[in-house]
Amino acid sequence: MSQREVRKAPDAGVFNARQIPVATSQDLQDGIWWRLYQKRYPKQFFPNANSRLTPSSMTIPCVYLGSSHKTIVSEVYGDRFATAQKVGRRTYSITTAEASGYAYLRLDVLLPYGRPYGQK
Repeated sequence: MSQREVRKAPDAGVFNARQIPVATSQDLQDGIWWRLYQKRYPKQFFPNANSRLTPSSMTIPCVYLGSSHKTIVSEVYGDRFATAQKVGRRTYSITTAEASGYAYLRLDVLLPYGRPYGQK
């Protein structure tokens, strides 16, 4: 299992000055949600040591969702885009084979907040 890259936190003063939007679970129910996932991993909720959403205990299955295709593509490829820009590349491309290994999952209704995955 690969180790997750630990990023340096921003300066506390800079972080505390940010305006962070807060949404309630009801706010999150409105609209369509998307996931960009690798087809070779069809199970959508799982703990992943490489994900910043998964706690180090690896006991909580989770999934990243976005409200737009742009958001979820940025989540999957954002670090690669940033790395390409650092070396002077204005674009980042992937092969057709890599692209065909991904698919979008559309969720019209989110799982009820607070219900553990798999419980009815």
